[in-house]
Amino acid sequence: MSRRLLAPASTIFLTAFGFAPPWAEPWLFGMAVAVAGTALIRRHSLVSPWCLFVALLMALKIVTPRLDSWPLHWLIPLAGAVFYCGTVRGAAPVSSWASLGSMAAGVKLLTVAITTLSAIVFLLWATLSNAEPGSHGFAGLTMTEAVFAGVMFAITNAAMEELVFRGLSLRALQASFSKPGVAILVQALAFGALHYRPPSVPDGLEGASLTFLYGFALGGLAHAARGILAPFLAHVVADILVFLVMIGWT
Repeated sequence: MSRRLLAPASTIFLTAFGFAPPWAEPWLFGMAVAVAGTALIRRHSLVSPWCLFVALLMALKIVTPRLDSWPLHWLIPLAGAVFYCGTVRGAAPVSSWASLGSMAAGVKLLTVAITTLSAIVFLLWATLSNAEPGSHGFAGLTMTEAVFAGVMFAITNAAMEELVFRGLSLRALQASFSKPGVAILVQALAFGALHYRPPSVPDGLEGASLTFLYGFALGGLAHAARGILAPFLAHVVADILVFLVMIGWT
């Protein structure tokens, strides 16, 4: 398999994994491991850590399901990618896919626009779908506890997902596709697929579709900013709204 196909293949397998029935998961995991092994042997600077991340993420659910929970299902594969980048000669440094980027005037305006539009869409969804709170272990929090928990959840989750999708994944795909828009589209597909199942809010096809559109917008923002700070800030606001819905404060 050529280098240009490795990152797209891993991302496609990851997308399918998000929707797959249990019987198909081991097959997709096996294919992801084969792609990751090929990438690691060939030592592609940006592609190898992404393929490794995908294989580790799937392994948590297939091999060690007790660790397949938030935030470990992001932290452990990310730690593997960071370790690879820090120890393997020729690997891309973490700064190549985790850079903050620019916050120029145009980027700030785009960030505000995406944040505002996504907040409106999410609140409309929460209102029209009659989202039920209290099923995520946060019911009954005091105001102080809720503010602290909500901010910590939003910052932590946004940081991990932006490092994964608008950082590592997007950079690996950009190294594979000549057109940035294709890389942005493919990473958004995986982002949406991994929000198909609970405890994602929203979940199901509705949640995956909304998250795909949001991931596409954040991917475009990351490309414009040349880094993950702008999409991270937008993502924090979105996750605060998600948290408020989870505890029934909206």
